[in-house]
Amino acid sequence: MQKMALPLPSSPALDLIGNDSLQDWEVIGGGGFGQIHKARHLKWRFDVAIKLLHYDDGSSTSLLKEVKNMQKGGSPHVVRILGVYQGCPPSPGRGLSTQLGIVMELMKIGSLATLQASLSGPPPWPLAFRLAHQIALGINFLHNLPQPLLHRDLKPNNVLLDDNLNAKLTDFGLAEVSHSVLKTFREEPGKEGGTLSYMPPEAFESSYEPTRATDIYSYGILLWSIFTGKEPYYADNPHLQSSMVRFRVPEGDRPPLEAVDRDQAGGLGEMVDLMVNCWDQQPSNRPHFLDCLTVTERTYEKHKQSINDVVHQVLLKLEEERMRRQEEERERQKTGLAHLRIVLVGKTGAGKSATGNTILGGEGFKEDSSPESVTAQCEKQSGEVDGRKIDLIDTPGLFDTSVTIEKMKCELERCFYMSVPGPHVFLLVIRLGRFTPEEQNTVKWIQENFGEEASKYTMVLFTGGDQLRKKSVEQFVGESVNLQDLISKCGGGYHSVINDRDSSANPDQVPELLKKIEEMVTRNGGQHYTNEMYQEVQRKIDEEEERKREDERKKKEEEMKKQEEAIRKREEEVRREEEMKRKEELRKIEEERQEERRKMEEERQEERRKMEEERRKTEEERQEERRNIEKERVKMEEERRKRRRRNWFQRVLKL
Repeated sequence: MQKMALPLPSSPALDLIGNDSLQDWEVIGGGGFGQIHKARHLKWRFDVAIKLLHYDDGSSTSLLKEVKNMQKGGSPHVVRILGVYQGCPPSPGRGLSTQLGIVMELMKIGSLATLQASLSGPPPWPLAFRLAHQIALGINFLHNLPQPLLHRDLKPNNVLLDDNLNAKLTDFGLAEVSHSVLKTFREEPGKEGGTLSYMPPEAFESSYEPTRATDIYSYGILLWSIFTGKEPYYADNPHLQSSMVRFRVPEGDRPPLEAVDRDQAGGLGEMVDLMVNCWDQQPSNRPHFLDCLTVTERTYEKHKQSINDVVHQVLLKLEEERMRRQEEERERQKTGLAHLRIVLVGKTGAGKSATGNTILGGEGFKEDSSPESVTAQCEKQSGEVDGRKIDLIDTPGLFDTSVTIEKMKCELERCFYMSVPGPHVFLLVIRLGRFTPEEQNTVKWIQENFGEEASKYTMVLFTGGDQLRKKSVEQFVGESVNLQDLISKCGGGYHSVINDRDSSANPDQVPELLKKIEEMVTRNGGQHYTNEMYQEVQRKIDEEEERKREDERKKKEEEMKKQEEAIRKREEEVRREEEMKRKEELRKIEEERQEERRKMEEERQEERRKMEEERRKTEEERQEERRNIEKERVKMEEERRKRRRRNWFQRVLKL
């Protein structure tokens, strides 16, 4: 596996993980930072979590900063980082842009917020006290690093739970290194950040500088949330909640103490006292986390003996909840509501693209504050929300002068191809506060282009819900006859959303919208708007236009025939030329082959001739050598005869 040398001081190289190491991607969460996926690591053979950042110029810096902070946080109660992802995550409708992400250990249970939602309240006291203690251990560890680290965004969503419901801190995107002396609580200046309900009163001052006391305050608010299972300062209207926090918290307001009964469990009274000390108005009066640990450990020890039984009971309840969701999913499959196809329509600037991102919990659609349409053509994004598969089709802005009628109709047809076999709902997106005559005519426009039948498949969706302030959307609609008329033409269905990147701020708005859509689909007999309905409307419109365009069409058809004939002739000529070229090339190739074979044959014959000549010479040399040997033998024989004669004469003479 590759190593990636990131510019992180005093940090080892990290595994660089690409698409070839991952499979079975699944979106499991998201927020303002981007999306969190689950995937299977092929070599490690276990599932991992991948936190992908949105596309922006500071993504790399933000990612490296969080990697650096998480590497420092090497504690049993801090989520472990496993590597850095770089690649193109598989996402329908998304391009091939390379993204960076953090690969972390997967916490299958989810977050503390997930647990609270599943239990519909606080966890049993032994588990609540253990969570409080483990969170304190994690923050205390960060505060006591050689370079102390501030978390700065402590809340239920950033406390993850392992398979045994042990707490681990995550999401260090806002963390800052502290260089203070512990005694004085004076820190290096940092950037303001965090979740509003968990921010201390000093955070709303212009001279705000985060300190360790910032995390201690957030811990106090988090304790209240753990003990009550509720969101602090909750209000149906997010704008009202925001105003209450911004203006009342600096005045000393805190979550209600009466929501926690001090006598419900042993040590709870001491924990409540700690909670109150942590959210003290003055940062210098808040305790150190070492002091917090003394209380949390003592309280947890009182209930430790029953923790295994409690965890087992909670896990059983979570399993029951999971089975219930699976049963709901099966019911959706039976009724055909497990897969919703949604088309976004509305005037330019209404916030269609942002609404699509809010529904899917990501940033697949490009969004921008501009008087001109950001969406020039139909675009489709898909995802899974609350167990449903969602297909979202964004359309160009209605009444956009830069889009011709012909192009708009072409895009509408593309819209149906993208939503085959047809959309369940047209979400008519209207921005609150700018209900113009054009918006009043949108239903008429829909009926003219989609037919009267389309009205019962249309729902009004208001964006900018935070502008309602203290009003409910029902009160707002009740004050406008024009809005009531518009909604009545759409079958009475409407909803409002706040397109905020932090989905945790308004967790119920999308599930409620999907529930209303499902109710509308049920009223429609489980049916969806079909391409046949659209085609029937277009057929009636086209019949009138067809008479006017007949001559022009014939002329164009004739011209096209001429062009096609010219193209055919040219293609025929090109084919003939290419055929001749191929034949000529084949002929040349064959000649070259024959010439090559001839040369090879000549070379073989020459080689045989040379070999024969060599053999002949060798034979002659051998014969010559034999003759020489024979001559030598004859000569030697003659010499022997001469010697014998001499020897004979000598013997005769002696006699």
